[in-house]
Amino acid sequence: MAFIKAQKIVRDENGVITSGSAAIVDTVYISTGSKNHSKHKVREKLGKVLYLSADRKSGIFMSPTRGLVEYNALTDTFEGVERDDSRICSQDIFPETEIHTVFGDVFLLLHFFEKCGLISILRSVFPKDEVYERVLCHILHGVLKDGSRISCDNFLRKSFASYILKDVPVSSLHSDTRFFTLMGEDSLKVFYFRTFVAAMQKQDPSFGKGCYVDSTPLPNDIDNNPFNALCCHGVASSEVMTRLILVLDEETGLPVWYDIIPGNVLDINTVMMIVNNVAGALGIEIDSLVLDAGYVSKELIGAFHIGTEKTIIGRMPARKGYPFKTLYWEVKDLIGKGKYAFVRKHHAYFGRRSSCLRNRCMHMFMLINTMPLNDSAIILSIMKMSTLNSR
Repeated sequence: MAFIKAQKIVRDENGVITSGSAAIVDTVYISTGSKNHSKHKVREKLGKVLYLSADRKSGIFMSPTRGLVEYNALTDTFEGVERDDSRICSQDIFPETEIHTVFGDVFLLLHFFEKCGLISILRSVFPKDEVYERVLCHILHGVLKDGSRISCDNFLRKSFASYILKDVPVSSLHSDTRFFTLMGEDSLKVFYFRTFVAAMQKQDPSFGKGCYVDSTPLPNDIDNNPFNALCCHGVASSEVMTRLILVLDEETGLPVWYDIIPGNVLDINTVMMIVNNVAGALGIEIDSLVLDAGYVSKELIGAFHIGTEKTIIGRMPARKGYPFKTLYWEVKDLIGKGKYAFVRKHHAYFGRRSSCLRNRCMHMFMLINTMPLNDSAIILSIMKMSTLNSR
């Protein structure tokens, strides 16, 4: 017959079991000739004892194999037990999981935002507390997740930010349709960059007075994406692509505008639309373009040139497409001569005039970054124009 064998039972002053273990033991009779004797054999370990009846015939246990369970030795049966059972409710069987809250990273980043004035800018753009905190949560998550795939809601639960940003439910940050819808509003984007540029110009009046446009290709395989278009890097092959357009301040490198356009190099209006819109809406002066080689065309140069000196930088492919090694061997004897060297953006370049078109004095240079030059060096072509009277 089976019975419950309990060991090292300890009770508190109220008689509640605080520790101890138990097992189901069978009594086995062994015959050895003229004499018979019994032997106890453990059938199953019941684990920690949570409750034991006065006659020790039944009890509640935290079994290593069955979990929270009740065993009755008289009927030799098991039954399930609820967590709120009155016989064990006084015991802390399932304590809440401890969460280690990270403090330093969020505090440091928020302190930096306050010092540089970004907090006041966000407050001006998003006056409602709930919207402001929602945007701030996603900014903290985007900056501090450090390449991990942790979702925004899980990041906030483990962060000090969850204690100070209380106007937005953390669970709503997992699939935040409201946030992404908000970020898609063009009027809000214009308002933000106007506020940002105005705040930066209070610190430095020259901010935004000399900007350049940088075009970055974004491979995109989404079906029926209106921003997808055939894009070319100045070589024979083309692919479907979307382009991210950044307008950056020349001195600080900070963005003053961004936009997403189709990657269609044949349509020069997309680039010029960015130039004109930024100048009209933000009062930003753009004096140079940084584009892929496929954008470098007479039409774009003519559209971009508006009577003042402008610069267009066309990025040449490094490993595929335009043979940069061939260009290097053609001009290597001229490298090192002072009249062919100039510095741009703290990089030393070599430049050589290769053509002059019509009455507009257009100097096309082949640029090689000489600090340092290796197999992955990017070869550029730069066109600098100034209007000359026709002769």
